Amino acid sequence: MNNHWFLPVSGIKIGLIHSFTKGVILIGLKNTIIFFILSSLLFCASPADGNLLMEIRAGSLRSSLDSFKKIYRQDEPFPTLAAGFGASQSFLTARYVLFKEWGEPIIKGAPLEGMAHWQQEIMSLGLRTYEGSAYAEVGLAIVTIEETIQGGGYADDPLYSHFQEDDIRGGLVAAGFYRPMLLGIHLSGEVCYYYLPLEIDNAGKKVNTGGWVFSLGIGVML
Repeated sequence: MNNHWFLPVSGIKIGLIHSFTKGVILIGLKNTIIFFILSSLLFCASPADGNLLMEIRAGSLRSSLDSFKKIYRQDEPFPTLAAGFGASQSFLTARYVLFKEWGEPIIKGAPLEGMAHWQQEIMSLGLRTYEGSAYAEVGLAIVTIEETIQGGGYADDPLYSHFQEDDIRGGLVAAGFYRPMLLGIHLSGEVCYYYLPLEIDNAGKKVNTGGWVFSLGIGVML
């Protein structure tokens, strides 16, 4: 029995070669972004020639999906870690976002006893440019989604379902402003839109698992 209130399963993907290739690409991109961010942390301690950017942000998501809004509260702030290397006013950037939400299962518009849990990891590579106290950024993103629905704690839970998708690819567009403080530290505000399409049926119908993110951050530019 399939009880995915949010995302219907589009079908089982078959083929060892296809799965292996997807896994290699996903792991490769994740490792690249993690290496990029860790390298930035090391250069923070010993900056080299050129400019270095590090930011920690806290934000909230406004999903593009009506069904998501009915189930999940969307009131939990979530972190974003960003890093960048650049020269002058242009930076190659990497971002890591961890988004979690809790809510109540809903069927036919009525809430049910139980719990819905949503987790989304977003990693991206992009290009940011500054003009005065404002900036704009565009990038490519890859996301992992996991959703679990549970009933009221019964041993044989008729509501239980689990959905996971590890290779959703899309992009982002962001605009923000920053205010320099002391010692290279700055405060910033940002609006970011993620387009992360997921195919939900065999006819090729897609939904956007991203949306608008509004965030505030503190960072350092060396």
